[in-house]
Amino acid sequence: MRVAEAAEKEEQALATSENQQRLEEIERKKIELVERKFQLAELREGMKKSKAELKAMKKDNKNAEKKFKQVQEQSKKMKKLAKETKQACGEVVHLDLAERAVLNPGSSQLKTWKVKNTGKTIWAEDTCAVLCKGNKSLIMPGFEKVVVGALEPNDVAYIRVMITVPEDVGEYSVTYRLCAPVIGKFGVPLRTVVTVEEEQEFVDSPPASAQNSVINQDAHRSDFNALPALIEDDFIEELAEEIVEPVQPAFQYADALLTLQEFGFPVDQAKNALIASKGNVEQAINTLLVQQA
Repeated sequence: MRVAEAAEKEEQALATSENQQRLEEIERKKIELVERKFQLAELREGMKKSKAELKAMKKDNKNAEKKFKQVQEQSKKMKKLAKETKQACGEVVHLDLAERAVLNPGSSQLKTWKVKNTGKTIWAEDTCAVLCKGNKSLIMPGFEKVVVGALEPNDVAYIRVMITVPEDVGEYSVTYRLCAPVIGKFGVPLRTVVTVEEEQEFVDSPPASAQNSVINQDAHRSDFNALPALIEDDFIEELAEEIVEPVQPAFQYADALLTLQEFGFPVDQAKNALIASKGNVEQAINTLLVQQA
């Protein structure tokens, strides 16, 4: 009897132990399930965020494409308008005084340029010729700016200025440029170079007894510091010729690069994107947007 009771107790203890293990296993699985549900929630949230970002990128791309088309239309209109309003002057004739002339010191001389409207549009009424480079002292005051006015295609105009030849020996030059509102400078430069030399005095032949005498004359040469000052007028300086720098090779997709710059993309990144897309602006924009994301 005691043996049976002991066996029964042992069976009960074993059953209790198994039940405890099952409960612990169930509890462990519950914890694992909760953790997986939490991970799943995080993944779903990340997926929603990614979808929202993707949707925003697609919207930005659509806006970029729309803006690109607008810029293209504006560019076409601008080129058309620039062509319609372009002023041209490709023919210049030097009158009264050659382009290069030798004059005596202290004299005055009228200089006339005959210019022709070689374009297809009439010149604006405010078109003028402006002294933009050279020795300002060579020009008589009041002639730094000469009004040209409106000029029909194939018609000619005469631009006249008074030159005052300096007393110092040397070479002097002035350059005028045609200028009109909005379009700025146009046409070929109007240039004149004046070389000042000493006046030669004519004297009677010396007596035979004095033929072997030597006459020493000191040549009057001006020092560089004595040359007339260059133009300093603020208005004239704005129209001065730019310093010529070594020509840099042009970027092969220059127009497309300008478009990307108008969108606000950095120049270097825009160039790389255009090179990679072989000049395709839309592909370049998509590449730059992905890089910025």
